[in-house]
Amino acid sequence: MEKKPLNKKEKKTAIGCFFTIIFIIIMYFLLKSCCNSIFSLTPAEKQQVKLEKDSTTIKENAIVNAENAIKSELKCPSKAKFDLDNSKIIYFSGDKNGDTIRVLLPFDAQNEFGAYLRDTRFVDIKLAGNINNLDNYEVIRVLSYKEAEKVDDKELGIMPKK
Repeated sequence: MEKKPLNKKEKKTAIGCFFTIIFIIIMYFLLKSCCNSIFSLTPAEKQQVKLEKDSTTIKENAIVNAENAIKSELKCPSKAKFDLDNSKIIYFSGDKNGDTIRVLLPFDAQNEFGAYLRDTRFVDIKLAGNINNLDNYEVIRVLSYKEAEKVDDKELGIMPKK
C-alpha cells in the first residue's frame, strides 16, 4: 500500500496535535512537582501535626469524661451548663502506667432551690491506651478548689504543665 503525502491542512493538524500533547505532558509534570513541594511535609512537620491532633483529641476526650464525672455528683445533672471556653488541661504527666491529666472545668448547675450557681471542679483522669477510645480515660477523682489545695499531687506523679 502506497502512502500519500499529507496536504498542508493535514500537516498543520498533525503538528498542532503533537504540540498539544507535548504541552499537556509538560503541564502535568509542572503541576505535579509544584503541588508536591507545596503539600508535602517534612517528617518533623508531620510529627508536629500529629502531636497537635493528639493534643486536641486528648483535651476533647478528657473534657467529656470530666463532664460525666461532675454530672454524676450533681442533684440535677441534666440542667448543668459547662463553660467549655474556659476549660483547661492544667496538669499533664506521663509514666509507664499511662498519662495523668487534670482538667479544670467551670460550670453552672442548679441547686435544690432551682437557682443556678457557678462552680469549678478539678478532675484527675488517667489515660491508658488509645487516646481515641473514651473507655481508656479513667476518672481518678473530682475535686473542688478547697480540696485541690489540700491534695498532694506527687502521689499521682502530676507536675504543672509547662
